[in-house]
Amino acid sequence: MKVIKIYKFKDSVPDTSIDSDISSEALLIGQNPIENTISGYRTLTVTGRGALGYKLTAQSLDGMDGERYVDSNLPIRPIVVTYQLTTSNAAEMIEMQDKLAAILAAKEFEFSFNDQKDWHYIGTVTATSEVPAGKLSGVGSFTITASDPKKYSAEKVITSSDGKFSFPAGNYLITEMAFTPAASTSSLKITNNSGQRLAVSGTINSGDTIHILPRTQVITLNGVNKLEWLAFDSDFENFKATGSGSTIPTGKLVIKYKEMR
Repeated sequence: MKVIKIYKFKDSVPDTSIDSDISSEALLIGQNPIENTISGYRTLTVTGRGALGYKLTAQSLDGMDGERYVDSNLPIRPIVVTYQLTTSNAAEMIEMQDKLAAILAAKEFEFSFNDQKDWHYIGTVTATSEVPAGKLSGVGSFTITASDPKKYSAEKVITSSDGKFSFPAGNYLITEMAFTPAASTSSLKITNNSGQRLAVSGTINSGDTIHILPRTQVITLNGVNKLEWLAFDSDFENFKATGSGSTIPTGKLVIKYKEMR
């Protein structure tokens, strides 16, 4: 069976956007569906994108029914993609499977879906089920495990130069803060209205920029590692992107953040 790719045209210019006949659940890597890379690949079903139940930590108590609640958190999210491969000969089938393996080889890669392109997960392929050997058309699957079960929006930016900043209502994750002081300083303190703070001690000259990446625990000054400047009592990893906040001293502050669900 010969596979023919048909292009749609608008004003004599090929339309290379996602084809309407591609599944609404199609997996996108780099905003590109696998269907556009491997001719003969088709997404059939995707499971694991729905609501997750909390994993409870509880304590048994003698003489009492049930257990005492201690804590709860969301578990990892396994997303299973079932697909079909169709080709005209065995050599092409092997080549298609090799291409698919290469596409899915990265660790902790961003991926999204055709019906929600503006939101992405981060995960690693942890299981595969290949198309049966000797078939020219068959069904396989792979599991992407997102150790962080939440999905994230595209990056948003807040810029401030008056020593104050605020986030819109929502649930956010800070990916990076970059601060350039208006005048040379020996310290920087960033606080939010939840009482949390990030504090560093070290010389930051006017025109220098210090970058703080809470999620990856990185602090650099003009590209040089300065993690040792971080005050031991700083709320580094869990600094909340909520409400309003301030910087001491004043300067240009750029906060990059993502909405999460």
